Amino acid sequence: TNPSVLEFYGMQTHMADASNALSKFTDQQVQKFKSLLKRVRGAGISVPMLSVDNSAALLTPSLQHFDPHDLLKQPDGVDSRGFVRVGGAIFGQRPFAQIKPISTLYASVRHVATLGAGESVGYDRVYEAPATGAIIATLTIGFADGYPRELGRGVGKVCIRGNQYPVAGNVCMDMLMVYLGCPTDRTGAHNQIKVGDTAVLWGPMSETDGPHSGTDGVYMADDRVVTMDRPKLPGATGKDDTATRTDPNVQDGDNGQSGAAMKLSSIASTLKTTQSALTCGLNKTRVLRQYA
Repeated sequence: TNPSVLEFYGMQTHMADASNALSKFTDQQVQKFKSLLKRVRGAGISVPMLSVDNSAALLTPSLQHFDPHDLLKQPDGVDSRGFVRVGGAIFGQRPFAQIKPISTLYASVRHVATLGAGESVGYDRVYEAPATGAIIATLTIGFADGYPRELGRGVGKVCIRGNQYPVAGNVCMDMLMVYLGCPTDRTGAHNQIKVGDTAVLWGPMSETDGPHSGTDGVYMADDRVVTMDRPKLPGATGKDDTATRTDPNVQDGDNGQSGAAMKLSSIASTLKTTQSALTCGLNKTRVLRQYA
């Protein structure tokens, strides 16, 4: 083969606005692509491969989709091969009724501590226990694993044993803390939480399904499976000489909300990002990705 000869492999476009059912841009884009394809073939150039639809284009019913027989047929009798690029839709990470989310992010409870009034946890001591004290659980995941720092200070919640608990203070590098409840509440569900329990940070599955249940798209952040280039700390409570402040988003008693569904779509909406950006942001060398 002569290395100076350029081999024409195929043509591709990307539907930038396909998920917008009211937009005319995609139809215009399709017509431009078909016009260019006709010119290329008219110049005697065979097009071995065509790829047009992404997840959104494939699932948006209002789009004027191609006639595959018309699009792939070539004058030389050797038809083009057509491909669609289904990315986020495989994991249900698109807002279409035809699909459902299957991606679940887990972590383990590695430490449970009772704080007295004024004691703090995490970077900058953002969370400070109220006068009644606080029970805090430490989870084996942090922003180095890809969990967004923006979900700290009570913005994010996790599900443990069927109840939701807010993130307490800032998300740390390889751990985060959640507020479980008040130490004087002896009847609350948080009293059942112990080291080794599974926490769901997002996803349709509950922690009772378990990280090894064989469901596709499971992510597990745990010191048993992440890269162990440094030890996981057993806890992150205590005080230093930094000025103290109270986290306004985590209040005494703001715990134990019932419901195991930690929707990835809701988290993405809160952070004004996409579901794919959140899952792609996970550190794959530290967070185990499991498939059936």
